[in-house]
Amino acid sequence: MGNAHLHIIDYVIIAVFLLMTVYFGLSFAKKQGSTREYFAASGKIPSWAIGFSILSTLISSVTFLAYPGEGYSSNWILLVQGLMVPIVLLSMIWFIVPLYRKVIGLSTYEYFEKRFGSFARYYSSLGFVLTHFSKMGTVFFLLSLALANMTGANTIVIICIIGVVIIVLALLGGIEAVIWLDVIQGFMLFGCGIACLLFILYGVKGGPAEVWHIAKINHHTGFGPYNFNFTKSYFGRGKKRISCKYDTRDNADDNTLPVRS
Repeated sequence: MGNAHLHIIDYVIIAVFLLMTVYFGLSFAKKQGSTREYFAASGKIPSWAIGFSILSTLISSVTFLAYPGEGYSSNWILLVQGLMVPIVLLSMIWFIVPLYRKVIGLSTYEYFEKRFGSFARYYSSLGFVLTHFSKMGTVFFLLSLALANMTGANTIVIICIIGVVIIVLALLGGIEAVIWLDVIQGFMLFGCGIACLLFILYGVKGGPAEVWHIAKINHHTGFGPYNFNFTKSYFGRGKKRISCKYDTRDNADDNTLPVRS
């Protein structure tokens, strides 16, 4: 591809972050002496780190690439999904997390086996794995597509490299390595997101008012359509989809287990 335009400093930053990810996995691997340590970090991680990790987990290449692209080409309908997040998270804090910590134990699937038998455990765990395989395919592809356009590298090669790095992190470092790396990534994501927003708003002559005016006259500021049409996205359908998405996330619940009691 002939449209690569990254500076050498950008390549260094990418390489350093990948190496740091591998280092996290290797450094925390020494602490993995038991199942509880691997999956729950023995309950010693502070609550603020857990919360920031969960918040960072909700952000992906879809959030940074697909959502702004949809907003630029259409309107803010995908933002409707985010409107349900505070409601769902509050319900989790008040009801799901206390139940999880007091009744379920280390794993949802372990509880399913005790409550409904081995079939329920294997069926639910297989369904979760397949669901995330399909989801991660989209996330990896969008990320690799962006990097391929910026670096000129092969998309498949990028997917393989990042996949191996993430496997090393999770397989060797356990939940503790994943959470602390999420914290670092979270600060980077929010910092870069805010910087990009400020650049967009104040990089245009006329500032935020002119940006809003341009978006409004081109019909890019609404959440519609508001009619019921199952052949495409509309306001109600987007809200239902996100409520199901976050209500069934097992990893958000699992991330609460390492919190200090």
